Amino acid sequence: MGKLPEEFQVAAEVAEMGADVSASELHGLLSGWLAAGGALSADWPAQLLVDPALPKPAEDSELHKLAQTTAQQFKDTEFGFQLLLPDDDDDATDVALRAARLLEWCGGFVAGFGLGGAKSDSLSEDGQEALHDLVAMSRSDLEAEADSDEDALTEIEEYVKVAALLLHSEVAMARDYRRQFN
Repeated sequence: MGKLPEEFQVAAEVAEMGADVSASELHGLLSGWLAAGGALSADWPAQLLVDPALPKPAEDSELHKLAQTTAQQFKDTEFGFQLLLPDDDDDATDVALRAARLLEWCGGFVAGFGLGGAKSDSLSEDGQEALHDLVAMSRSDLEAEADSDEDALTEIEEYVKVAALLLHSEVAMARDYRRQFN
């Protein structure tokens, strides 16, 4: 199973291409799109950010690796899906920044899920609750300031991962499964 590129590497490429999103938000957007059953294309940043002027990521770029790895992680039976957030092992990354990036990731996911055409009324009760929670998180303001908030943030990150995997299984995987029998 592949590992996502580092957040700072993706952030550098996002800035270089001129997109006005954080690396975390872009990964959330990509993840939501894939969870809703959207197809991965070579020009995915331009497609998802609705900006045809954005260049296609080169095959040796971190953005290309991000897209390929994210698609693989959604299919991982060991639940290896990861969120692209600032490194929590880096002493320079504080809890407040990671919390802000997590909220941006959630906002991106919700937007990507909508762009992918998924309908919330077709979700199970658990799926609807997960989507509702992600929407609520994207609109909230986490007050994470101290190291004591580290454990709480880690728990929220784990919940977000499970919510994304649940939505992917209910929409993208279910659609692929139905196609096998049509």
